[in-house]
This record gives sequence, structure tokens and C-alpha cells, in this order.
Amino acid sequence: MPPVLAQAEVLTVVGEHAPPYRIMQDKACRGLYCDTMQAIARRAGFEVRYVQVPMARALMMMEHGQADLMLGPNRTPERERYMVFLEAAFPPARKVFYQRLDKPLLRAYADLAGKVVSVERGKRFFEPFDSDTALVKDLVSDPRIALRKVAMGRSDAALIPEELGDWLLREDAIELVKAPWAIEGRPSHIAFSIASPRIKWLPAIEQAFAEMAREGELQAIYAQYR
Repeated sequence: MPPVLAQAEVLTVVGEHAPPYRIMQDKACRGLYCDTMQAIARRAGFEVRYVQVPMARALMMMEHGQADLMLGPNRTPERERYMVFLEAAFPPARKVFYQRLDKPLLRAYADLAGKVVSVERGKRFFEPFDSDTALVKDLVSDPRIALRKVAMGRSDAALIPEELGDWLLREDAIELVKAPWAIEGRPSHIAFSIASPRIKWLPAIEQAFAEMAREGELQAIYAQYR
């Protein structure tokens, strides 16, 4: 049972604009992850406040207890130092390399040698890519910038979750192709800041998520963004 309060407590969710997962505008958010969190909040009895910041800033806020929740981060040992990763997890998202058709397409890890790959700063994708210091990684503040740099020939590929990349290509009318080689996704979790004084809500969130899965509400939300 959720804690009984005279007034609904407000939990701060921090993240970046990343459609169709998080479609953020002003202080509102919709999308696969945000619609799910809104439904959880209604069931559990708290309210949600969204703060839009780049990924690296979001992680720092979580580490220092300046935010309560993140929606969709991958689980890594480094992040487990300051975040609790709930069992509640969203569907895995494939990681895709977007390229120009007039460039040699990536077909295996070895093809990355000598290539400039644009990636969003603070994101984790897969090993050994994340820790490979021999690769040339162009760190950008926004995945939209990564795609534009590829389109302009300033980098060879952009590595982005597939649904997000496809959405941005349609939105910006950019013509790129997906490399034949892609990385299967890992579960994207709901994560709570260990330093948050509102971590008492963790069991209620887990319970609400499980109820939504049993009753088909999760599947209905996901279907809207597929």
C-alpha cells in the first residue's frame, strides 16, 4: 500500500527529450515512458514533476539526490553506486548505426576502425564499444546533432536507439540508412536515486507497474508509440 499523506507528494523525474520514449515540452511529458509513469503515479498516489536536462546532467542530479527518478536508463555497475534499478523495465531498444548511403556500411565491429561515430555524451551503448579507447567517438549533447553531423558528412555514423533515431529522421526529414549491423537492446529500467528522501515510494511503484502489466495497461501504452 502507498504511504497515506494529506497531500500528494511530488516526485521529480529527470531526463532529456527523447521521442517516442520521452516527449518533453515545457514542464509536461508524454511518450512511452512518461505515459507509463503518469499511470503509475495515479495508482500509487503521488504526483510527478518533469525536469528536462541532457543525459549527463540527469545522471549527476540523480547521484546528488537532486532528482528522484529516471525513466529508461540501462543498468551498469557505475550507475548502481547511486541508483536503485527497479524490476520494472521497459522493452529493450535496439542500438542502430545511422549512415549515409554513399558511405561503406558497417557490418561488424571491426568496421568501426578509423570511423568517426557520433554518440550522445553520458550514454552507454554496449561493450566493448563503451570502453574501447581506440575508437573515434564524437561526443554530442543531443542525438539530433549526431544525425545532422552524419548527414553533413562530418562523421561516419550516429549510434542511437532505433525508435528514437527513426522518430528524429522523420521529424527533421533527414535521409539516412541503418547499417546492416545493429546491437540488440538491454532492458531500460525505472531507476530511483539512492540519495532521494522519497525512495520510500519504490515498493508502491513496483506494485503499480506489476498491476499494469497484469491488466494489459502497459501493453496498451506501448502500442500507441509503435
